[in-house]
Amino acid sequence: MALLAVGNDLARQHMPRRKDLSEDQLYALSEASARILGSLEDRLQVTTYFTGRMESGQMALAKAHVQGQLQELQALAGEHMELVALDPSTSSQAATRAEQLGIQPITQESLQGTQLVRQAVFFGLQLQYRGREQVLDVVDPRSFEVQFASAVYSLVRDRRARIGWLGDWERKLAN
Repeated sequence: MALLAVGNDLARQHMPRRKDLSEDQLYALSEASARILGSLEDRLQVTTYFTGRMESGQMALAKAHVQGQLQELQALAGEHMELVALDPSTSSQAATRAEQLGIQPITQESLQGTQLVRQAVFFGLQLQYRGREQVLDVVDPRSFEVQFASAVYSLVRDRRARIGWLGDWERKLAN
């Protein structure tokens, strides 16, 4: 029995929690995301600003989907990615920080029985890497991996494109 418990703990630590069983791997993480996360040399801190208890079942499923993807992305990045979860609906400090970052609550409506329930929901995140940051003010669960990978790529890139002039334009402007 103890051997089974140890085996279960090892499997939980070293195997992904989610597995894409679709024939074409429709829900698996892309190779591009793996390459981008593999290029991390320092720690990427990802802070989620998600409302803890979602009244809308659809929103709760979307949150679970994004959290699952974040765990998979963290497994790919290994020690180079840290997840921090903050709940602005229960912490005024987290709510203030979220709003400073431009993460505003969005109103979600759901039908519970015969009653329409409205809830202000935070669903954004902040990425920090080497003193730079990117903010996803509202996460789209349908395209989250693309949103996330694009944000990480913009942080990992060493330099932004620059435009410059070649030639002696100062002399020509003076004439």
